[in-house]
This record gives sequence, C-alpha cells and structure tokens, in this order.
Amino acid sequence: MQRQETLQFWDDYHTDRQEQEWISKPSDDVLQMIFEQCTVLQDKNGNPTSHTEALKVLEIGCGTSSLVRDVKTFFEHKHQYQQHCRKVHACGTDVSAVCIDHLRKRDTDFLLKENGLLEYKVLNVVDGTPSCQNWDLILDKGCLDTILFRSRHRGPNSDHNNLIRQILDNIHRWLTPRTGQYLFISPRAKVKAVRDYRGFSSVHRLELPASARSTLEGTKNSKEDHVHPGYLHVCYRNDDYESGKSEPFREQTNRDLSHDDAKCPGCGKTFLQLRRGEAVEGRGTAFWKRYWQGHCRHCKSDTTATS
Repeated sequence: MQRQETLQFWDDYHTDRQEQEWISKPSDDVLQMIFEQCTVLQDKNGNPTSHTEALKVLEIGCGTSSLVRDVKTFFEHKHQYQQHCRKVHACGTDVSAVCIDHLRKRDTDFLLKENGLLEYKVLNVVDGTPSCQNWDLILDKGCLDTILFRSRHRGPNSDHNNLIRQILDNIHRWLTPRTGQYLFISPRAKVKAVRDYRGFSSVHRLELPASARSTLEGTKNSKEDHVHPGYLHVCYRNDDYESGKSEPFREQTNRDLSHDDAKCPGCGKTFLQLRRGEAVEGRGTAFWKRYWQGHCRHCKSDTTATS
C-alpha cells in the first residue's frame, strides 16, 4: 500500500503544475511506434486482423499527459485501423484526484463527443482495481519509473521488492490473456524488474525517436551535450504465470559465480558445465560474470527477455 503522504504529494504536485509531459512527448513518430507494436491488430505475418470489439487501452500514472487521448485519436484515424476495428476505448488513470479533475476539465468537449469511450479515473496501481479488466494495451510513461526511483534507497533488492512485484502482478492481471501487452516508456535502457518479471513471456525494447524528446528527459551525456529521448519497452503477457503461486522474478542467486554447481533456471546447466571445466581465472571473473548472467537471462529453455 502507498503511504498517505505519497498520495498527498501527488495531489500537491498537480495543484502547482497543470500541464507536463514526462520522459517523452506523444509525437506522431512515437504514436506510430506504439501502433506498430500493437500485435492484437495484426497476425504473426504483420497482416491486419479483424478486431470487431473496441480496442481497450489503459494508461497508468497518466499525470497531465495527453498520451492516452492521442493514442486513441491516432489509432482511430489510421486507415488500416478503420478497416479492421471499430473504436478505441481509452482510460487514463492516476493516483491523484486533483490530476484527474484537471484532465476532465481540460478535455470536457472531447469526453462529451466520445460518449464514454474516453475516460479519466482515479486508480492506485498498488492496491486498486480499474473499472473493467482485460485491457489489450496498458501504457506506462513514468509510473513504474517513479516508484523504482523512490525504491532505489531501500537496499540491494529494491528492484524486486514487494511493492514492485505487486504493481507488476496487477498489470499482469489486468491484461487480456494471450494478446495483452504492457508498453513501458522509460529513460532507462535496462529495467531489471521488468526484464526479470516472469509474468512477461518476452520483453524487447525500441529506441524512441529524437522527436519524442521532452523537457523532462533521462540522463544527459555531457560528452555529446545530448539528452537521450528514452526507450519503449514492449512486454508480452505470460499466460502460464500465476500471481501468488509462481516465483515472480527470474532467480538471481543462480548467477552467483562463487559456486560451480549454480544452475541456470532455464536449461539447468551448472556454471561449471557452461564453462566446460575451464578455470574462471583464465579469462577472468568479469568475463565469466557477463557470460553467465547473459546465458541465464537469454536461455532459450526459459522465457526470454531482452530488455
């Protein structure tokens, strides 16, 4: 559960700041990227599929961004989409009631015109539940990032703590089985919690176009005086994962180089077998650590994640 002072912080924050885009702007290039990654609209060969019901898109931690509204508009105006799907039911959510009230006022005309197919609602991603389940897409531009940032001072396992697990389990539960996707926009190239979460069958990342750059970008490269626009992490729901029964994160302890009998969680090979008996000292600890961790992360016998 999030503390009351955290919830109050966001109400105060949005009282003082009425309009702000985090990490990236929802430019046409970004919207096109999101559209192309939406696999429910196409088969494995990339051909459009018939989606007779409204596509359901949920944004968590939307703040005052226009992303979910812009995704809805962009999708519905695509010629390819108009031919194969009717409408987009989009819902922007945030923990702050002040923020949601602002969005409803800002988009009053749009909301009236859409007749319920665009909504803004208060939602606490930790212990709340959206108005309906089975979302085709869940968008996140800054929500999980913010919680990860606040968790970084809580010890070495902060990336896999119970709060992060609970949020990811909720996302998994809210996604449509078989086709549900979590699209996570972040300034970070690697997000361990997302990469290691077993509720996703696979994760891949795409570099955002330069046009997506916002005033609240990620890390600055002083050598090039350049601010990176960030990444889109595309996560696919793993239907075999069961919250509360399955182990939530891929085992980290099996990557410990101090034990020759440490096992890969995917194929079951030991660290010694992977080295084919070669001594660690030969190529050095740094080499074997990268090699072992890379094997455990990308082993084809286990769920694959490239983020």
